[in-house]
Amino acid sequence: MKKENNILKKIGNDLPFSVPDNYFEQFANEIDRQIGYAKEMEVSKSQKRSFAVISKTWLYMAAMFVGIFLLGNVFYLVFKNTERQKQENYEMYLLSQVDEPTMMYYYMNDAYEAENGTETFQNTSN
Repeated sequence: MKKENNILKKIGNDLPFSVPDNYFEQFANEIDRQIGYAKEMEVSKSQKRSFAVISKTWLYMAAMFVGIFLLGNVFYLVFKNTERQKQENYEMYLLSQVDEPTMMYYYMNDAYEAENGTETFQNTSN
């Protein structure tokens, strides 16, 4: 405690920092002035929109629509591919469930109908 008192006596109780005169009275006016200046700059910049800024906006929008179109095509092609794969799998399943004599009867009957237009072929495998 004695050390602290000795140090305090050497340094003193004076505050090393001070506030400038009329700081708080001028602070609000200074901020208003700076904000007003910034608003004037924003208005002047927005009024002077260049062709490059406008064309860049339209270019971004066009790129977005092209991207949406391409994504739509990709999803459509994937959907069609899965539908075709499902159909092929179903046909393979059906072919695996039918025995060979029945399959031959079906094909022979189709061929006979195509030639003659009537169904008169008899199944002799049974």
